[in-house]
Amino acid sequence: DCPPHFYAHGQNPQYQAFGSLMHYANRVCTLIDGGHANPTAAILYHGESDWAGDFESNGPAAAALSQGQIDYHIIPADVFSETDKYRTQLTDGALLINGTAYRALIISGCEYLTHSAAEGALAASAKGVQVVITGQGVGGISDTDPGTAGRLLTGLKELPVIPAGHLAQWLRERDIYDMQLGTPDDQITFYHYTTADEELYLFLNENPGRSYRGSACVCAAGVPYRYDAWTNQLVKIPFEKKEERTEVHLEISPLELQIIVFSPQEQNTADACLFPEDGQQKTDSWIRIPLNHFLVSRAKADQYPEFSEPEAAPESERGLVSMARVYPDFSGWYRYETDFATEEDLSADREEQTGDDTEPACAAFLEIEDVYEYARVYVNGTDCGDRTALPYRWEISGCLRPGINHVRIDTATTPEREIRAMGEDVYCMNIHHPFSPTGITGRTVIYYEKAAGRRTDCSRMDEI
Repeated sequence: DCPPHFYAHGQNPQYQAFGSLMHYANRVCTLIDGGHANPTAAILYHGESDWAGDFESNGPAAAALSQGQIDYHIIPADVFSETDKYRTQLTDGALLINGTAYRALIISGCEYLTHSAAEGALAASAKGVQVVITGQGVGGISDTDPGTAGRLLTGLKELPVIPAGHLAQWLRERDIYDMQLGTPDDQITFYHYTTADEELYLFLNENPGRSYRGSACVCAAGVPYRYDAWTNQLVKIPFEKKEERTEVHLEISPLELQIIVFSPQEQNTADACLFPEDGQQKTDSWIRIPLNHFLVSRAKADQYPEFSEPEAAPESERGLVSMARVYPDFSGWYRYETDFATEEDLSADREEQTGDDTEPACAAFLEIEDVYEYARVYVNGTDCGDRTALPYRWEISGCLRPGINHVRIDTATTPEREIRAMGEDVYCMNIHHPFSPTGITGRTVIYYEKAAGRRTDCSRMDEI
C-alpha cells in the first residue's frame, strides 16, 4: 500500500509491521546489488513484430521458461542494430549483451521480423547459440529489400520451430539450464545472482496454498547456507556435491521466498536449528504439543496495548477459527494467550549433557498454521519476533522452561472490516465485502527436541 491511507491516521493495526517489512526488503535488495544475474536465455521483444503484422506474444514463451525453471531476459532488437551501445558480442556458444551471457535466443513466431533481428539471430546461430522460433515461425522481413529478405528467410527456415510450451524441455535436452528441481513443480521460480564473493539462489514458491518439499541441483560451488532475511539469520544446511553442481534440500511455504547463499569458505556459524520435517515430527526424538484453550482479547489500533477482558477463543477440531465469525465488523488487534507444560525437565537434560544448566538442550519451535495477517509471539515473556507471511514459525530455543510455560500471540488485522462497517466504498478495490479471516486460523503447535538431540544457536549476520 502507499500513503496516506496506509497509516490511516493511526487506525491501521498493521502499521506496526511496516518497519520490519522495510528492513526485510532492504536486506534482500542489498543482497542482489552490485553483482550480476545469470539468465540462461534471451527472448526477443515482440514489439516491432506487433507493429508490422500478425505475431505471437512473448507471454507463452516467458511462461513456459518460468514454469520450467529456465531464467531469461527479454531483449530489444536494438541490441543487434546498436552493438556498440549495448556492447553486443558473439562468442562460442554465447550471446553477450552488456556483459551478460545468454546461451539461447528465443524468437516468438511472427509474420514479420526486422532486418537487424534476423541478421543477429543467424549470426548467433552460426556461433553456436541455440536459436529457436516458437509457434508459426517467421513469415517475412519487414524493413529490407526483397533479395535480402529472401536470403534471411532461407536462413531462418533452417532454425528449429517448436511450440512455446515445449521450450523448457527443449533447452534441458540440450543441457541449457542452470537449476534442476528434484521434484518438478511449475510454481517454483528462481533467480541466480553472483557477487564478488558469493553465489545466491532465490527460490519463490508462487503457489498460494501448497508448500514445496524437494531438492534443487544448482550450478554453484562453495558451502550453502540458508539466509532468512526477515530475522537476519544465516543457517548452514545439508548439501551434496554432484560433479560441478550442488544439491540442496528445499522446504518452501506458500508464497515464501527462500534465499540460499553459497560461500567460498566455511562461515563462523553453528549447525542448523532446522525445523523438523513431517516424518521427523512423528519420531521419538521430537515432542509435539498442540496448543489449545486459548483466551483472546481485543484492542483497536489506537488503543494497543490496552486490551479488553479476555474470553474463550472459538475453536473447532481443526484448531482456532476466524474471529470474524464473532466480530464481523472489527479491525484491530487480537491477543491470544494459553499455557502448556513440557514433558521433561529441560534444564536437567542440559546439565546432564554439558554440565551447564543455563540454557535448554533442545531445539524448539512454535508454528501457527495461518494468521491474518501479522503476528508477534512471546514465550514466557520473551519477545520471539514477528511475522507477516507464511511460514508463521518461530524458533523458541532458550525460551522454554521446565513445567508450565506461557504463550502470548498478538495478531493484527487489516482495516477492511472497520472501513466496510463505516459504510465506505470498497468496491473500487474490486471487493464486495471483506473476504479475509481475522486472527489465528488452524492449529498452533510447539515442537521441541528431546534430550538426545543437540541444540546450537543459529548465527545472525551483521546488520545490513
